[in-house]
Amino acid sequence: MEQHTLVKTWAMRGTLHLLTATDLPIYVAALKTRLKDMKDQLARNYKLGPGEIERVVSDIHDALDGRCLNRAQIAARVAAQSKIRPELRQLLLSGWGVLLQPAAYSGTLSFGPS
Repeated sequence: MEQHTLVKTWAMRGTLHLLTATDLPIYVAALKTRLKDMKDQLARNYKLGPGEIERVVSDIHDALDGRCLNRAQIAARVAAQSKIRPELRQLLLSGWGVLLQPAAYSGTLSFGPS
């Protein structure tokens, strides 16, 4: 019987953590306060245009709605939905989760079963 008591997601320092499911809302609330700085840094480092990060996070939310998808499936759905630049699709596939972290910080994304 699966109990879903742990959540794997990006948290402090942008690294992966295991959190209790009951603590996740507290972490998301705290991490949301860092979203603006994170988005500004991503925009500078990866030359993202105004609103691109917000659009990708929104598209990730739509892609995951009721689904458990892997990284490649998320990237494919987001690319198809928003016609993002190929560079952004590559960032979605990045092992570092460059564009997935803002979605995790906003509570849209966590890791599913291996």
